Amino acid sequence: MTKYQRKVCKYISKYKKLNVILKKSKISDYLELQYKFDSNKLDFSDDKMDDKTEVYLPDDLIEEMEKYHAYFVDVIITRIVAIWGGITGTVAIIVEIMQLFQLLQKQ
Repeated sequence: MTKYQRKVCKYISKYKKLNVILKKSKISDYLELQYKFDSNKLDFSDDKMDDKTEVYLPDDLIEEMEKYHAYFVDVIITRIVAIWGGITGTVAIIVEIMQLFQLLQKQ
């Protein structure tokens, strides 16, 4: 799934209404929206394609979005913990070195 497809999926999950999704994603009509995904991937509440039409994501797209979100959160949290550990370790080493120099100066 591309970044743009993920973005459109977020709009679909959030807004549901076809006209809002088309405006937010800057897509001209529902056919172009369908072409952004594999054909017939998206489900529509009716065939009128008007302001009341709702768009639904099929289970495989929802699953793919959830997997990406879980992966993204996992990577970000891992990096934050690693950076925090590096900073904390560096500060601890600097403090230890400064204490060692202070002890050496007193002797």
